[in-house]
Amino acid sequence: MPFEVELFLEVFMRHARRLGQHGYLNRNQLLHVFADLNIKPMSEAEQYIPRSSRGGGLAHAAEFLLIMLEVLPEGVGLNKAQIEEFVRLYRHHQVESGSIDPLEIKRIIIELKMVTAPYHDILLFRYNRPAAIQLMELMIITAERSKTAPRNIICKEKVLSTPEVRSMISKFKKLDRDGDGLLSGNEAENFVNEFNTSNPEVPMTFNFYETRINVAEYLLFKVEQKEV
Repeated sequence: MPFEVELFLEVFMRHARRLGQHGYLNRNQLLHVFADLNIKPMSEAEQYIPRSSRGGGLAHAAEFLLIMLEVLPEGVGLNKAQIEEFVRLYRHHQVESGSIDPLEIKRIIIELKMVTAPYHDILLFRYNRPAAIQLMELMIITAERSKTAPRNIICKEKVLSTPEVRSMISKFKKLDRDGDGLLSGNEAENFVNEFNTSNPEVPMTFNFYETRINVAEYLLFKVEQKEV
């Protein structure tokens, strides 16, 4: 289960359990959930809450997730420094299971202010998945919520906008034919050769550990390409 979905559901269900309700919340109760998830502006989220014939409105967990899809923030995307930080996260912060260190994931989500402080205890996620797969989710989450101002005005560094990050990760997934979150073997060789042919002026300064390219390294290629 993706980090975002697990977080949203846990906050929703915690509210429902505290109120003694079986998996549903009314309109006013949902507004408290949105507040705990730092969804702003609240008026935008409110308009998606289903209305009953009496005007109150109820939502179950599935309906709540559909609302969240509509109100996710756009953010400013990722700059080169942020992408390089994800490269380091993948290389230096994995645990024995092959997942990213849960404490590092918790740190990222707290820094992004995805949830208010009373819910920080639920940020040690239960689902252990390969680090390369987790990395994709963390990069999209960060792009959607990043408030880091683009630095290209000062140092001419380009950024990847949130739509660009989504699009590039989607393309990465298509190249990743075996679905392991890495471009390896022919997957990596084809991409690197194509990139070098199309962009001979871009300096090749990457070391890919037996040519296994994760999504952060892939986006680093792309941001370098934008800087030409």
